Amino acid sequence: MILNTVAAMSAGFVLNLMFGAPGGFLNPEKLVSAFALRLERALRKFYQDSPEAQRMAGTVLILFTLVIFAGIPLALIILGYTLLPVAGLILECFFCWLAFSIRNTRVALSRIFRAVRTGDYNRAAKSLEALTDTDCSGLDGDEIIKKAVECAADCSADNGAGSLFFMAIAGGFGGMLYRSVSVLNKTIGKSSPRYADFGKPCRILWTILDFIPAWICGIFMRLDVRFLKLDKQGCKRIFKRDRKKLSRPNLGICRSIMAGAMGIELTKEEYYKNGQLQSRSIGEQLKPCTSEDIYWANQLMCGSVFGCFVLFALIRTVFYFIL
Repeated sequence: MILNTVAAMSAGFVLNLMFGAPGGFLNPEKLVSAFALRLERALRKFYQDSPEAQRMAGTVLILFTLVIFAGIPLALIILGYTLLPVAGLILECFFCWLAFSIRNTRVALSRIFRAVRTGDYNRAAKSLEALTDTDCSGLDGDEIIKKAVECAADCSADNGAGSLFFMAIAGGFGGMLYRSVSVLNKTIGKSSPRYADFGKPCRILWTILDFIPAWICGIFMRLDVRFLKLDKQGCKRIFKRDRKKLSRPNLGICRSIMAGAMGIELTKEEYYKNGQLQSRSIGEQLKPCTSEDIYWANQLMCGSVFGCFVLFALIRTVFYFIL
């Protein structure tokens, strides 16, 4: 079973690099998000509008989502291995493919890089909008570059290292469990008044699950900064100073590394404190933003995720020979 997990994780990794994330109804990003939003509307009708009740409703939403999007894959994998081991392995490879997502971000960032380099900011904004699923039409050149760098940093720790870490632990089931929580965090874990209480259980759960993968990804990213001969001193300084600034601190690890390595200040995050809207940012604007920032962010993302994959696969293989 241990080697099956390594094989399934490797297959999911290669399939995503070759073909990207599956589209349509098989895309967990859209499927889990749509399910969560519908269930949220139903749960808000059954629970009172108090902090305790809303947190309970958010917890119930997490449980229902994991039962469907992680529990069903687990049942199918177990059934497959029970009836026909090859079928079980194929199913596990398939769910590892669903759980891991890096190619789509890499390709989208390359499109944005080329558009910014040629000065076609409208096309860059459209590509960024497709990547982030947010309205980017009003962004200027610098804002597009900064948001693209943030996407690369977030994808490294979340869609990349986080999914691989839990695939290494529990195969396709582990990957789907983490990916479901990750999508929920993006959907209902937002830092806004609407989700202040409802999304709190999801934010806490995702922070716990992604803590170790984010730090491991950060270690590989800092090594990659040295390998690519970027600003390692600026990276070290900004990492120490700014990594805990974000409302979701796990994302601050890779963002601070990229911001410091490139000498830029990333987009200010708006958050509510004591009912007042405030803002904070990561990094320092030491130079003008350029298309090269997107290029290097893409390289750092790919390098750190590949390093995580090799490490997790090796550790899992070593456990096989030890046990």
